Amino acid sequence: MSKLKKLFTNTQFKNGSFSAGMIVLVIAIVVVLNMIVSKLPTTWTNVDMSDKLLYSVGETTETMLASLDKDVEVKVIAETGKVDSRIEQFLSRYSDLSSHISVEYLDPVLHPSVLTEYNVDSYSLVVSCPETGKSTVIDFNDIIVYDYSNYYYGGNATEKEFDGEGQLTSAIDLVTSEDTKKIYMMNGHDEQEFSVDLEELIEKANMTTEDYNMLTDGEIPEDCDLLISNAPTKDLADDEKTALLDYINNGGKVMIIRTATEDKLDNYDEVMKTYGMNMTEGYIAEPTRYYSQSRSVYNFFPTLVSSDVNGDLTSDDLILVSSVKGMTLDEELPEGVTLEKFMSTTSEAYEITEESQNQGTYYLGVVAEVANQGAQSQDSETSGDNADTEETSAETESADTSETDGEGEEQEVGRLTVLTVDSMIYDSITSQFSNIANLTEFMNVLTANFDDVTNISIPAKSLEESRNTFASTGVWSSLFLGVIPAVLLLGGFVVWIRRRRA
Repeated sequence: MSKLKKLFTNTQFKNGSFSAGMIVLVIAIVVVLNMIVSKLPTTWTNVDMSDKLLYSVGETTETMLASLDKDVEVKVIAETGKVDSRIEQFLSRYSDLSSHISVEYLDPVLHPSVLTEYNVDSYSLVVSCPETGKSTVIDFNDIIVYDYSNYYYGGNATEKEFDGEGQLTSAIDLVTSEDTKKIYMMNGHDEQEFSVDLEELIEKANMTTEDYNMLTDGEIPEDCDLLISNAPTKDLADDEKTALLDYINNGGKVMIIRTATEDKLDNYDEVMKTYGMNMTEGYIAEPTRYYSQSRSVYNFFPTLVSSDVNGDLTSDDLILVSSVKGMTLDEELPEGVTLEKFMSTTSEAYEITEESQNQGTYYLGVVAEVANQGAQSQDSETSGDNADTEETSAETESADTSETDGEGEEQEVGRLTVLTVDSMIYDSITSQFSNIANLTEFMNVLTANFDDVTNISIPAKSLEESRNTFASTGVWSSLFLGVIPAVLLLGGFVVWIRRRRA
């Protein structure tokens, strides 16, 4: 018995007990910390250290989620354990950023009925808003986009883009919005089609497009929220010009994107001149802001003028254009017309023709807002009517005033947006330069036509491999790939030297 007592009271046992107790305590602390950390928001626990911030959400998304006032349900239709971790991480970030977003995982293997209930295939997201009753479906292949160009030769498809933020933010905006804008694309004048990337951005902004020919389709449809003529190379017919002017004067919204063609487009020019805008005959050369690698003053970076049209973009953001013409503006404008400039050259620019070179500031993007001219004419005719008696005159004046006031509440200001830089949305430019804001600026100009629409079109982020140089890495990448390894190597070298000398 005494030997057993000594066994539990000797120094070795006490030291061992202390060590065992400390181990248990440390394990308990680790378990508790893990439990606490597991409850923290994903935005606190997951740090995006990728050089392109692939898995982070931008300011546009954060602003939209902060103002979200409707509940949004996200159903993940996929087999348990087979959802890409990047998609899971994105869904966690969204639910952490807004209490109005709920995420539920539904396994179609365990519950096959969910496929017919939501009318979807496996590996899809169903985003819905109970308040509006609207829903949309996002396929996983639209989030992680694959390149199949070498599939039939090598049998492998490579990841090309990650579009988690673009797809999910657009879907949330779609299901919570009360309506969708309808854009009609004019044709019949050899207009250019939008690129695939631009069409996707327009779709993400919850706008739909449809072709329209004024000569064959008749009057401009009543559901037209914006009429666009993109880079026409043939002129409007006289009837089309008249119809276009009437549409603008009565509150319609039109966007004309001019291209630098040698053909005369007199009726297009006439539409612009009606509201104080005049196309230049020559091409614009910019000797102070040209793209140096091209060694051509015709490839340059326009200046963004301070305007709400440009959204969050400033003069520091780069827009690259090539071989464009410009505009000059009338000093005296027609009654009811106001102009807002949002893109121009510097004062050092030149208009170049075969006969002359004229230096000055030329405008590349202008919005004309037009008071309802039709209403003014109607009011003038009404005020010119005379009554036979004083009593009848008073009754007529009262009725006319009421009608005019009622119409005034429903009237919208007509709007003509003109861009002379069609090359701004060329795929040959936008696909080659990742650091230019061409498509962002165009979407800002497009959505500026609507008071209740903001540019939430977020481009997909590339998943293609790139060299990780210090010129392109972020702070965290530089720290873990450069600073820490260098410190460890230097420390190891110092220890080695000291041991050699000992």
